[in-house]
Amino acid sequence: MFFSWYQDFSTLLIYLCDAIHIIGIRREIDKKLMFVRGALKRDDEFQKQKNHH
Repeated sequence: MFFSWYQDFSTLLIYLCDAIHIIGIRREIDKKLMFVRGALKRDDEFQKQKNHH
């Protein structure tokens, strides 16, 4: 009885760690995407300013 409860608990912990890891990866990807988007936006504004002059 105790052993099966322990197994379930460890399985749950493994799933939890995986979920946290995946969330962490997604947040890193989101940060990189935001950085890229920011850079593209700045480049776009720079091009527009260049075209005005």
